Amino acid sequence: MWQKREKASLEEFVYIPVVARVDPENPANMDFVDWITVSMKTLQRGGKLSVQVYDDSMEHTLHVGDFVIFKPYVGDGTDIPNGKVVVLRNHHGELIVRRLARVDNAIVLTSDNLKYPPLQPSADLQIVGVAVGAIIQLEL
Repeated sequence: MWQKREKASLEEFVYIPVVARVDPENPANMDFVDWITVSMKTLQRGGKLSVQVYDDSMEHTLHVGDFVIFKPYVGDGTDIPNGKVVVLRNHHGELIVRRLARVDNAIVLTSDNLKYPPLQPSADLQIVGVAVGAIIQLEL
């Protein structure tokens, strides 16, 4: 049975920036490369920034071209739930997406694509965001 859906008004959507790079020396300095539209609900969950997936490290969950919507994060990751997708800044300032896992009381950052080895947070690889959603590109 089909349910009637009400059309969303344009007021229910906002633009948030797509971030390509975060300065390792000054995390407040970010390179914004574009804007995407998200729902107000996503914004209310803390989704203030986004990053575009540029490799296959999170295949079969996320694909090249998808966007991860995230809330900024400062901390050591111990308060992030196990299995949550996070955004990391590497030593070049580039942003990458991984999944946080706890192994023997240590945090490990894994790829959903098993061909990539696990990583560990360090001074050169810091968690800068926690995913609240994604915009998936579908081929039809």
